[in-house]
Amino acid sequence: MQICRQGWLRSMVGYLPQDMRLFGGSLRDNLTLGLAQPDEAALREALARTGLDQLVNQLPKGLDSPVQEGGSGFSGGQRQLICLTRLWLQQPRIWLLDEPSASLDAETEQRVVALLKALPSDVTVIFTTHRKSWLALSARTLVVDGGSIRHDTPTDQIRHNPRQQEGQVQPVTPEVAS
Repeated sequence: MQICRQGWLRSMVGYLPQDMRLFGGSLRDNLTLGLAQPDEAALREALARTGLDQLVNQLPKGLDSPVQEGGSGFSGGQRQLICLTRLWLQQPRIWLLDEPSASLDAETEQRVVALLKALPSDVTVIFTTHRKSWLALSARTLVVDGGSIRHDTPTDQIRHNPRQQEGQVQPVTPEVAS
């Protein structure tokens, strides 16, 4: 296996953890962490696409608002949206999302799903979720239980089979999973 540069890997893969942490600084600092400083137009576009602009417009100092270490003062959903906006600004080729809507309300979750649907076709999105609304993004669904793949199927089969939607899936045989 060829070893790749960390900088290249970071530019190619973006990760949104389930438990997002913000760092002390400004909101702008948290959005642009590790990125070449995006221009104001790109930053404003990202805010509008993710819906974070609504929060920013309510803050007295906007993007220059202070953020406390860990993000206290922001709700879980707001922290999630801040980190998602950072990921949008990064524009990685591979998006790894761990429960990306766990702290979001239904309206914001729909916006995020629409945002991800609109990504270019050469972008890969891999996510974990318990929410069925995310099936719309998926071409393939894996059900993992106890650290093992229990089910692997095209998502269309799950959408059209009520038993599978209810979690009544057949286990994958070792030949299929490998």
